[in-house]
This record gives sequence, structure tokens and C-alpha cells, in this order.
Amino acid sequence: MIRVGITGGIGSGKSTVCRMLQARGARVFYSDDEAKRLMTSDAELRNAVSAAFGRETYRPDGSLDRARLASEVFGDPDRLAQLNALVHPRVYDAWRVFEQRARAAGCRMAVRESAVMPEGRGRLGLDVVVAVEASRSQRVERVRSRDGVEAADVERRMEHQKSEAEFRDGADRVLANDGSPDELEVAVEALWEELSSSPAYPPLPPEVPRWGNGVMRAFGRLILGMAGFRFVGRLPNAPRFVLIGAPHTTNWDFVLG
Repeated sequence: MIRVGITGGIGSGKSTVCRMLQARGARVFYSDDEAKRLMTSDAELRNAVSAAFGRETYRPDGSLDRARLASEVFGDPDRLAQLNALVHPRVYDAWRVFEQRARAAGCRMAVRESAVMPEGRGRLGLDVVVAVEASRSQRVERVRSRDGVEAADVERRMEHQKSEAEFRDGADRVLANDGSPDELEVAVEALWEELSSSPAYPPLPPEVPRWGNGVMRAFGRLILGMAGFRFVGRLPNAPRFVLIGAPHTTNWDFVLG
């Protein structure tokens, strides 16, 4: 099973992409929905949020006053970071449970949808991150039509999100959503086929340095495959480069390296 992160700015169409992947057999975890659920159902998290942002963050009926909380954190990077430090680890733990259940069910792809990825622990446990993008004017029009708000309101919400360049820099793939729904279907189908059926160890570029002979390389692939590793992304086609292994977890990392 491959674990895919889907991210992008407001109005980019990342939820639409997730629904298309779900129709093809993927299981989708919506991070924002899970965060909302945990902030009301997880007693420990509720207490932590109340202690940090005031008891008035929750209404008398126990529901979260999202407007009040938003006014506290938006425009204040330190307060937003404080909230994320409380919520994101809980969402990550929920994602890990979701991922394990999807794997046990024989699913080919588990998808995590999030607008704040990759950040902190959220980048861990993913094989590939896909950024969905569209022109700013299209995004504004989509949100304006969807939520019934003015364009200026959408622009203000965008100011609190990453730029298109930041989403691109943090992604392994970029999926353009500037065209028609049919064109997006074709692009999602290609992404599904590439990620869900790609070989664990594709052929290496010709200039990549090689060590040992074919027998040793086959042995290495066997050991890594038995340990559950797969190859995601592209190696640079260069005779020399620096390879960084992270995160370091046990001394077995040295042996595998």
C-alpha cells in the first residue's frame, strides 16, 4: 500500500481529487475534519485547548467556538503554532491508526488530505506528497461560488495560507487543476496508475553510481523489500550526490544504509 498526501491552497480542488481517488479504491483521511472531531471528542485535547486559549473557546453545550478560536490565532504566528502543536500530533496519531486499518484491509492506496502539509510530524508516514494547484483567479471564484462570500473575503483567507511556490516546494508531484472536470479525471487516473501500480524498485538512471554486482544489488533489494521499503520519487541522474537518511530510529539504520 502506498501512502499519499494530497495538499493545496483553498479552492485548488484537493477535495475533488481525493473523491476521484476514493472512487478508484483509495481510502481517504481528511485531516481538517479529524481535527474538528478530536477538538470536541478528545477530553485531554479539549482541556489543553481551553487552558491555552480560554474556557470561552468552547460553548456551554460543549461545541467548539471556531470563530472565536480563529480570531485568536489568525494573524498571530505564535498563537497559531501553539494551537498546531496541540492538535497536529493528535491528528497524526489518528492518521496512523487509519493507515494501519487500510493496510490490513488490503487497500492499494491510503490518502491523507491536508492544507498544512508537510509540516512537523505530518510529513512522516507518507510515501509521496501531491500538491493540487490552480490559478488564483480560479481558486477565488470557486470558493466565492461554493461559500457564498465576497472575493475580498476569499483573498483574506488566502493570505493566511502558504503560497503556491511553497506548496510546490514541499511536494513530490504537482497536479494542475486549471482545466475542465474531464481533464482532471484524466490527470487523476494517470496519478492513480503511476502510484498504485509502480514497481517497488524502478530502473535507476544511467549516471547514478552503482556499487557491487547484480547479485549484490538483487540481495539488497530483497532485504529492503522484506523490511517493507519501497522506492518513491526520482534519483538525480548524476554520478555524485549526497544521500541523507532520516529520521534515525535505531542502530539497524546503519546496517540497512
